[in-house]
Amino acid sequence: MSILKKIKKNINYWPNQFAIIAFLMLLMISYIVTYRIYNIEYNKELLKVKEESFYVKNQLEYIMNHSSSVIKITSFLVEKDMAEKEFERVSKSILEKDKSIDAVQLVKGFTIYKTYPVKGNEKAIGHNLMHDDSHKKAINQAIKKNRIVFEGPIKLVQGGVGIVGREPIYKDKKLWGFAAVLIKMETLLKTIRLNNTGV
Repeated sequence: MSILKKIKKNINYWPNQFAIIAFLMLLMISYIVTYRIYNIEYNKELLKVKEESFYVKNQLEYIMNHSSSVIKITSFLVEKDMAEKEFERVSKSILEKDKSIDAVQLVKGFTIYKTYPVKGNEKAIGHNLMHDDSHKKAINQAIKKNRIVFEGPIKLVQGGVGIVGREPIYKDKKLWGFAAVLIKMETLLKTIRLNNTGV
């Protein structure tokens, strides 16, 4: 083969080789750019999820702390023999100021004795918690630990699903009953800014 033919062959070969190299370089650049964009978007989403998780955690802590405060006030009324006259008025005042709790209850012995508001909770009044096996564990824990214990999500006697927090009340060193708060699931999800699908 003459030198001229070899040169011609190489000239025909190089454009194809250059196209392949150019394509591979473009592919690599595209991959790097795509990967960097993915990382930026991933980090943004991760930050958003962390912020939402922090918000939900804070809201749940607020609900628990607020519930505990409401229960302490309710227990105080019983301890000072003020529940008969002041329960409705105090409960109304509490619920008007804060929408994260749906109802306040007094449980005398193991029977729901008073609830505010009454409307929508009529079926709960007179309900003996110890007749329902699902409540026994939470009640026994509250007595054993002598502090508020949350139970749920549970099916409510008055309908719907919710969370109930109960703390024992003692009078003359004897168990009088419990102060309780009721939070419906829709209220909880609304407070922590989640809908029923968890979004």
